[in-house]
Amino acid sequence: MLSSLLHPLRRLPNSLSAVRVGGLDVTGVRWMASKKHKRTMKLAKGFKGRGGKIFSAAIQRLEKSYQHAYVGRKLKKRRFKSTWIMRLNASLRMYGVRYGEFIEKWRKSDVVVNRKVMSELAEREPFSFKSVVDVILRTK
Repeated sequence: MLSSLLHPLRRLPNSLSAVRVGGLDVTGVRWMASKKHKRTMKLAKGFKGRGGKIFSAAIQRLEKSYQHAYVGRKLKKRRFKSTWIMRLNASLRMYGVRYGEFIEKWRKSDVVVNRKVMSELAEREPFSFKSVVDVILRTK
């Protein structure tokens, strides 16, 4: 009985709080590993197949998902910029102006507004947008 208590991989009876083996407490040896395991499986919840059920597969799927998330954050910026450009182009065409010509004159003018703000103006405040476009187009 005593030898089974001192073995580091055996469970302790509830009456004992801790047993020292080789200078280490046997109780709670794996608490950090199980905490990591639970955290990983919680993050992998919802993955298909083995990726959401088996720890080793879940780690691999999580690493891949972090890679996809990183790329997605970079692509998000590109998509927003292209959306702003499409909005501006569509709004400028209503006034008979091409986007390329407008950008060329915009750079030469003193108007300090970015594409995001201009596309928001075009969408929400068409009269203000028209006046800004007129100011930019008057620039030589």
